[in-house]
Amino acid sequence: MLADMNQVYGTIFLSSRGTVLLVKGRHSGKWSFPKGHPNEGETEFEAAARETMEETGLRLSPFFDRIVHLATGTYYVVNTPELAVNPTDETEIMDSQWIPLSKLKSFPVNLDVNTFLRQYGSEYIAPTQRKFGFGTVRRLPHPL
Repeated sequence: MLADMNQVYGTIFLSSRGTVLLVKGRHSGKWSFPKGHPNEGETEFEAAARETMEETGLRLSPFFDRIVHLATGTYYVVNTPELAVNPTDETEIMDSQWIPLSKLKSFPVNLDVNTFLRQYGSEYIAPTQRKFGFGTVRRLPHPL
């Protein structure tokens, strides 16, 4: 399906250590999932894969765990080890970090990160860990 030019497409990388990969926008100063607008003629997956590669240097595999639709975009959720990040285009981002899910409330994050936490946070941060300030990611069954 061709991507909607008014939406953003990206990736939510979650690690088994309870962290999520975020990038810090150069213009907004806010932390967000790697994402961006599609180029003309791109599919949703192609747009997400290209933006993810540009902002993190990581390849988006077609074997993702799920798709989530948030306030301003569509994201492919991937459970992965904490991989080294090597952006190929740093014009739009100034930093990237694996951040504990349980500490995201203390970071200036964008609307989609807040929406993800509100809608899906309880699925990914173990309840017994939340009260102590540590998060652990629960792996979803692989689609294959």
